[in-house]
Amino acid sequence: MKDSDNSVKEITERFIECVKSLDVPQKEVAMGCGVSKQRISNIMSGNENVSPRILIKFISSFRGINLEYLIIGDEKIKEVKRGDRQEEMELLKKRVEDLEQIRELLLHRIESLTENIAEMKKNDEEKDQ
Repeated sequence: MKDSDNSVKEITERFIECVKSLDVPQKEVAMGCGVSKQRISNIMSGNENVSPRILIKFISSFRGINLEYLIIGDEKIKEVKRGDRQEEMELLKKRVEDLEQIRELLLHRIESLTENIAEMKKNDEEKDQ
């Protein structure tokens, strides 16, 4: 039983290491894991071990986290890919730019339609007189 406890403790230590390597607020980690910030805080301070459910949510929510490393601990498979986060940020920036362009096009179209409606109302009023 003691070996099992030691393994859980080691997995928790690797979880803490991975969380720190992400350089994101604990609140964001908690949201990604579907738990409270207090629970993540307890794990990060060593007062609580990480559960399998939290590990699964963690690797699903944060790219570049290697489950095998978290469980086994082999340094050869650690490879937390920091580049993926930068690449993801660049894609998000591009998406925001695209959405801003779409927004501008939609605003222009709304303005044009509003002018057309006003013109149509004016024409209808002139016909009625």
